[in-house]
Amino acid sequence: MPAAPLPPDELDRLSMLDALHLLDTPPEPVFDRVTRLASRMLDVPMALFSLVDADRQWFKSRVGLEPEQTPREHAFCAHAIGMSAPLVVHDALEDGRFSDNPLVNGPPNIRFYAGVPIRTTAGLAIGTLCALDTRPRTLSEDEAAVLNDLAAILTKEVQYRERMAVAREQLARSNAVLGASEARFRTIFDIASVGIALVAPDGGWISVNRPCATSSATARKSCGAAASARSPTRRTSISAWSRCAPSSAASSTGSGSRSATSARTAGRCGSSSTSRPSAMPPARSNTRWR
Repeated sequence: MPAAPLPPDELDRLSMLDALHLLDTPPEPVFDRVTRLASRMLDVPMALFSLVDADRQWFKSRVGLEPEQTPREHAFCAHAIGMSAPLVVHDALEDGRFSDNPLVNGPPNIRFYAGVPIRTTAGLAIGTLCALDTRPRTLSEDEAAVLNDLAAILTKEVQYRERMAVAREQLARSNAVLGASEARFRTIFDIASVGIALVAPDGGWISVNRPCATSSATARKSCGAAASARSPTRRTSISAWSRCAPSSAASSTGSGSRSATSARTAGRCGSSSTSRPSAMPPARSNTRWR
């Protein structure tokens, strides 16, 4: 029994077959429906969606056949994936390629085979949709059209899985690059000799490195001392807050925001509640001097 020649793109074919994550997976209705239709419409006892691996053919979907895989050297499909047209064997006992095949001379006693390659978008044949019978027969033009149409359904599904596999691979690469960039940034952030801070759009501080944290603590102490030394007026409060958090003070505009800024200054700069200006000036004395 001559072995099927390896396709010229065998390495790429096997790589794609592995990337599709179809081998050794549970049955799926989308494939099982097609093999059932092939068996009924072509009136054959066996129909298979076969995936040709490096040293075996594994059946992703099967009708009328118990084994879930066979050695590649016994596979009719190993011959079919190397052909540009469907492979049709009317009587395996009369074909020199298969006459001494164990699958012909023993169970399941294959005599008729018709297989259409299932290809990826790059044209790599990963397997076949095939119909098998235990008696010799011919394949009419209508039956060949049916088999090709059903194979097109499988091809469309496989190519969809291929696009998903490519997307997963690209996402994994992007995540790896992003992770490396984040690690480099974090290293620079941590070891920098100058202060660096991550600030949210609303002015809140997300994260600071050690030099920034040290300088911020010093600024807060200086701000608190300045605030206690001056008269507790609204202008002093705003000035002190500007030195402590210039980014936040700059974002506050208008008279309403000034009051809110002074309130934040009291919390962040250490000013006490007595630093607010009195509501009204002191009343004049009505005492008359004689």
